[in-house]
Amino acid sequence: MLDSRSSNLEELAIAVNPGDERRILPEVPQSCRAILDVGGGAGQTLLALGIEGAELLVSLDIDPESLSLGRELSDSIKFVRGRGIYRYPYRQRTILRGHRTDGRYEVKQIFQSEVIE
Repeated sequence: MLDSRSSNLEELAIAVNPGDERRILPEVPQSCRAILDVGGGAGQTLLALGIEGAELLVSLDIDPESLSLGRELSDSIKFVRGRGIYRYPYRQRTILRGHRTDGRYEVKQIFQSEVIE
């Protein structure tokens, strides 16, 4: 298993390579001026999107190592550390983004505790 730094760098390499079949990026209009990436780690998705002229880019995560790496990679993204995760179970038929566990999904909600600049 990769450490946090290596994992984030591997994800970034995938995210910035349009030819990589593992690459999955959300469709975000170039006119978008503010993006909050929940669980954004080192900002891989925000970096790969290449949104120019954005007024506010925020990566929210609970992993301090990921956020520290993000600060090394980008001066234009604000990195916010969450203080905890709360899980809310939903039935499988509910359409959600989250992690599936035994036929159920868990939605993670992260609350801000500090801004790392």
